[in-house]
Amino acid sequence: MKDLVSLIIPAYGIELQIEKCLKSIRNQTYRNLEIIVVDDGSEDNTGNLCDEMAEKDSRILVVHQDNRGAAEARNTGMAMAHGKYVCFVDGDDFLTPDYVESLYLQIQISGVQMAVCGYQEEYEDGREPRVLGNTQEIQDAEKVLEMIFFHDEVGRSLWNKMFVSAVIQESNIFFQGEYLVGEDMLFLIQYLMKISRVAFTERVGYHYLWREGSAMQKKQWNSAYYKNRRSWIKALKAAEMLLYGQTALQNIFQSYKLLVYYRILCESTGFQGNSEKKRDFEHVLLNYVRRHGMSALLSKNLTCRTAIGVLLCCISPNLQVGLAKIGRH
Repeated sequence: MKDLVSLIIPAYGIELQIEKCLKSIRNQTYRNLEIIVVDDGSEDNTGNLCDEMAEKDSRILVVHQDNRGAAEARNTGMAMAHGKYVCFVDGDDFLTPDYVESLYLQIQISGVQMAVCGYQEEYEDGREPRVLGNTQEIQDAEKVLEMIFFHDEVGRSLWNKMFVSAVIQESNIFFQGEYLVGEDMLFLIQYLMKISRVAFTERVGYHYLWREGSAMQKKQWNSAYYKNRRSWIKALKAAEMLLYGQTALQNIFQSYKLLVYYRILCESTGFQGNSEKKRDFEHVLLNYVRRHGMSALLSKNLTCRTAIGVLLCCISPNLQVGLAKIGRH
């Protein structure tokens, strides 16, 4: 019998998407699956729908817990998983039928400790889907660690990847619940630092849904936005600590960190409002961008257009945001 593969799916408030997700998992060509759904205190019908699906398929195990966030839901799932390999799936996304099989075969054929597939971004507003694919190859884990910051086709998310459970357990890698965003990146950095090689398949196996109502898509300056972006910055600082002492990686990461600060500053500046909290937040961001802005010109990872945007932002964030709006129109 083929090895058991565990799929861990946190689910919260996704009654409109969870059935499609679970159906795509049930229809996988690779059959030896352990499907762990963690209902993270949903207040809608998500939990009931998961229970109904579990009655139809004995491979599905549903766990109901109080709302503690996606990170803790994943930790719950990992504590229950028995699979030799594990994949993480977001409950509002869906898989192609050979998602598990293509990742599993890459690990078996190549003898690596992680496999990565391509993915397709789907948009609720009707925009054309965006496909991000990979070439079939094997890379050193250190090289992949460099790639996650500026290569979207690799990405800092976990859902287009398969992991070896023993590496996670022996290295005591888990999700840190204090981060609203960025926990995937921290998990991935820790995992890649423990392995030697990664295999890429050219197959597009995962469909990621950009929901207009999701936390990452809400375009207004409020307490939820502030907490989200503050968490992102906090996660960047934690990542910096993980990479401490690795000079080549740190240089790449510093360019990425500058890019994130710059983008959040432009994003926040573009929102209406003039509260003290908003001003203080933008002041912190601007100080960092001005302190490190000149390095954008020397970075091999930032485009010329981005480098110029960073320098304009150093002069005036409002100027850069205004010019960017004119450029889009």
